[in-house]
Amino acid sequence: VAYDDGGTAESYWIEAPTGYASQLSPNGDAWLACLLPLAMTLGEELRIDAPVDASFLEGTRELMRLWTAWFPPLRPVPIVTASVLGPAPEPNGARRVGAFFSGGVDSFFTLLRREHEREVNPYAAVDDLILVWGFDVPLSDEPAFARMRESVAGVAGALGKTLIDLATNVRETRFRQVPWAKLAHGPALAAVALALEPRFRAVALASAREYPYSSAGWGSHPVSDPLFSTHRMRVVHDGGTYNRVDKVCFIAQSELALRH
Repeated sequence: VAYDDGGTAESYWIEAPTGYASQLSPNGDAWLACLLPLAMTLGEELRIDAPVDASFLEGTRELMRLWTAWFPPLRPVPIVTASVLGPAPEPNGARRVGAFFSGGVDSFFTLLRREHEREVNPYAAVDDLILVWGFDVPLSDEPAFARMRESVAGVAGALGKTLIDLATNVRETRFRQVPWAKLAHGPALAAVALALEPRFRAVALASAREYPYSSAGWGSHPVSDPLFSTHRMRVVHDGGTYNRVDKVCFIAQSELALRH
């Protein structure tokens, strides 16, 4: 990533296990999601030297209008891409549902509620738990991430889910100039989901707040999260119709949740 203000160019990366190499997206959607809030913070044109999904590109226009309303110093910036991709034929085989999972109340609620709803909607259940090293746990703290991964792996194994653990250095780049809680964490999560777009038909981001209290100016939000969707993959803001007490009461009935 190069900057127009003369700052030193940096390498941004998202690392996945080798077995997922064929399911990584060659498109620029992940980097558009990641770099858009930074480009607006710096006031620089954003140039992506890769194809970008047409539906997501339209979503970025709405995202910029939304963030401009929430954070008045920000202004929309021009976006230039190598090309724009329309709808593509569905690949062979069923595509999966992923959910970001850290083992907290919100992500446990999303996982268990969707499992509970499997009987009435078999498409609701989560197939893959996505754990990212470099977001909540810094890359410098390997022992802490190992403990976190062990716990999440236990949950995945108990429920027959696939654990996909990834790592990224985005919080060690100039991306950290974007306020993490207020703006950056939603785009960062969406970027990781978009990096694995060929694998998923939907990825759930667990809500942190109930809809009536989902105030403007929060990185993951029921209005902004779906705007990261593409023609092939939906980004879902999940669980916003439940408050924190509802969530705790629900997961407290699970011995698995209590153990972890």
